Amino acid sequence: MTNPMDSLYARLSQRGLTKAFARRLLPDWWDDSLAATPSALLQAQLIISAGMNFELRSLRDSSAKIEFKAARRKFKLSKAVDEPSIQLSAEYATATAKLAIQAVPSPFVLPPPSALSIRNALLLTHKCIDLSALLDYCNRIGIPVLHMPELPGKKMDAVAIRHHGRSAIVLCTKKVAPYLLFHLAHEIGHIALGHLGNEDGTLIDTVITSNTADADERAADSFAVQLLNGCEIRYSSSGKYVTAVKLANAAMSYGQQHKIDPGHIILNFAYAAENFALANAALKLLPPSATDASIINKNLLALMDLGSLSDDQASLLTKPLATKA
Repeated sequence: MTNPMDSLYARLSQRGLTKAFARRLLPDWWDDSLAATPSALLQAQLIISAGMNFELRSLRDSSAKIEFKAARRKFKLSKAVDEPSIQLSAEYATATAKLAIQAVPSPFVLPPPSALSIRNALLLTHKCIDLSALLDYCNRIGIPVLHMPELPGKKMDAVAIRHHGRSAIVLCTKKVAPYLLFHLAHEIGHIALGHLGNEDGTLIDTVITSNTADADERAADSFAVQLLNGCEIRYSSSGKYVTAVKLANAAMSYGQQHKIDPGHIILNFAYAAENFALANAALKLLPPSATDASIINKNLLALMDLGSLSDDQASLLTKPLATKA
């Protein structure tokens, strides 16, 4: 007798979800032989539906095409990416973020549209606007921030989610903290500036870059630059030759004086000079704490009330948070 999970895995693969990734969604105790019992098969379908944002009805109908749950989606696409190629990853991030929203007990407060007001408030308790400061801010206003670099399909830089009137942010690259700091500030900008709209939905940033004609992306970039620096600025050097050591030292000195994250200064310089090889070498010279991205999920795990979720929901949420970047 054919195991019904074989048919389900085959149908999921037609949606781009591999059997290996589907198995990762299921609890550690799960064995496919359990699916011979209708109630156990339903449980597996419920878990995969919740984990990937699939419509349960389409999972249960073996003759139907598996569909995502109806939602409003805004794709901010690069030339190399189209909606179908990115959607599987976006839906996985969205589904996980929904669970994080459910598990965060603090009430949601919409961030103000003024980046400077957020910056000034944070500098009352933080030495600069670094990743720790922005995570603290998101904690206070009820926005869970997730780092999910392991995705089932083509990757994007970040996702901002609105669900049941609340928001969440998912950061998706494997890069070090200064990259994620700007992405986080950018997504806070999307939320503060109302780019998600008044209805539940998802805004997917495939690539966050300063070279874009999209008005929302330019506005979110401007918001992020002001939040991190206190003004609109692009860093440059008057010297003819800049080494990684000189760039790192200058960034740490200037950052300490002006309350700016040195990693952000280095990357800001890289965008202006179009020299990311130099920037990445300079980032390696910063203290390890300045480039550590693991604080994102550690912060979220400490913030959440997992008791508000079922065991299956808690498993779906914590597994990707435990994945090493």
